[in-house]
Amino acid sequence: MNVFKKLGKAVFKGFAKALFSLSIVYIKIRYLPKVIYTDKKAAKSALKNPCVIICNHTSHTDGFFITRLIKKYRVFTYVAKDWYEKKFAKPFFQSLNFIPMDRHDLDTEWLDKGLEKMAKGYSLLIFPEGKTSKGEMNEFKAGFLYLSRRTGAPVIPMCVIGKYKAFHRQRLVIGTPIPLDLTKKGRPSVILSEAAVVCRGAVQNLINTYTLDKE
Repeated sequence: MNVFKKLGKAVFKGFAKALFSLSIVYIKIRYLPKVIYTDKKAAKSALKNPCVIICNHTSHTDGFFITRLIKKYRVFTYVAKDWYEKKFAKPFFQSLNFIPMDRHDLDTEWLDKGLEKMAKGYSLLIFPEGKTSKGEMNEFKAGFLYLSRRTGAPVIPMCVIGKYKAFHRQRLVIGTPIPLDLTKKGRPSVILSEAAVVCRGAVQNLINTYTLDKE
């Protein structure tokens, strides 16, 4: 029985990965995506190695949309545990590059799993707001910076511009590593909180610059 169960899981995992790979066709037809690099050479060079990717969070579609556009990089994406645990979605999340993150309890399992993936050469995509925003971005929770502090990995800002409407062009803007000193002297909680403000500012700057450019 265990053999058949393992075989079934392997088959489903293969199916899920194939379906997820093909979903880029759906993305390109429905949202006409455009990827913009503020400095293509610098961004691509940074993304070749493990890094912490941060982005604004306008919709629950963000994780699906962004992972398809940066699929050539090795990336795991954090997803809210309450979504990860939904009966219809959990088998797919478990078969793909997603890590559950508990937004409500003081659970550090997300950190341990993230560090484990980074040690294997993966980057991590996270939405520091912790929830979707309507209009102005929410404050960034500083927890994601522990990933960078523990590994020395750079933090790469991204932003999604546009609403998810059929045949309405979505844009993903990819920035360059944010200059941060997370190991300087001082209380870690204060240092990370201050850095989180800097990171939010970097993402906001991308939004401001490329929204104006679009108009």
